[in-house]
Amino acid sequence: MNKSLEKMNHALNTLLSILVAFFIGGILLKIIGYEPISVYGTIIKGAFGSKYSIAKTLAKATPLIFTGLSVFIADKCGLFNIGSEGQLLVGGLTAGYLGFLFSEIGVSGPIAILFLIIVSGIVGGLWGMIPGYFKATRNSNEFIVSMMLNYVAKFLCIYLVTYPMRDNSSVLSKTPDLISKLQLNKLISGTQLNSGLIIGVIAIILSYWYFNNSISGFEMRMLGKSKFVAEAAGVNVKNKIILAFFISGFCAGLAGVIEVMGVHGYFLADLSPGYGYDGIAVSVLAQGSSFGVGLSALLFGALRAGGSYLDFKTALPYEFVTILQALVIVFIALPFELKIIKQKSNELGTMGKRRQINA
Repeated sequence: MNKSLEKMNHALNTLLSILVAFFIGGILLKIIGYEPISVYGTIIKGAFGSKYSIAKTLAKATPLIFTGLSVFIADKCGLFNIGSEGQLLVGGLTAGYLGFLFSEIGVSGPIAILFLIIVSGIVGGLWGMIPGYFKATRNSNEFIVSMMLNYVAKFLCIYLVTYPMRDNSSVLSKTPDLISKLQLNKLISGTQLNSGLIIGVIAIILSYWYFNNSISGFEMRMLGKSKFVAEAAGVNVKNKIILAFFISGFCAGLAGVIEVMGVHGYFLADLSPGYGYDGIAVSVLAQGSSFGVGLSALLFGALRAGGSYLDFKTALPYEFVTILQALVIVFIALPFELKIIKQKSNELGTMGKRRQINA
């Protein structure tokens, strides 16, 4: 019963934080001379106003499910994976070029698609293992290592897709097109919504099951609570850290795979408009819930779809949606930051009293 009440409180706090963020956004709109109700109405229409708007929202939410899960899985283990953007790119590049090679030798069909998805996800996972390995063996700061690897992945992919892997028949820096039999099915014709969404829903369910019903998932949650307790319980902490980063990178790699095989049909240098970084926001908003990742991805997908429509229909730039996203994150994180500050203050107060007594 207590857990149910706690979950309900989390949900209400999250909803309240979102409403406050939109209220502050409305004040900003008033200050710069826009009518908040009209602007928000345009965003909602762009996100949910028609079948194609809903399809666009779901299509924008799909890669965010995977990058959100990527950050979420690392966070469950008490780790920071800021490298989802780079893991997305190497996974996408693998799918694009390996898919082209498959096209050249005439390999296609469901088994080939499944193979491409798994292998490309593994490449993303291996890239994610790099900060995990240095964290486990050298106690390096995984935040810094994973963040810097984003730039390594970005410029490596740019080089490869500009020179050795480039489609010479195109003016764009991209890999050759995949044949239709190696692309994911469209759920609604004429839109970018594809069967990657179904894979994303399955990934959310598997994530929930893994952390709540498997021994390995329980050990990872234990590691997230306390490294020392996990070690005392016999958990191989080093292996779990590396495994967590592999799974995290695998999920991010899948985001790139879905974009290549489901949306574009090829890998291009600017494949991601920042999905990896948005995954951090998605994970924060999810507040430790696998299913919360899906809802968070839907919210940010709606903001992306509505923001594009807003940019098209009004003089207000798309960047306003970015401001809204930032406000949501600030107000979601604020109660936790205040709680941490209060705990630290209490600890300092207790230490001060002890010193006075000892004196």
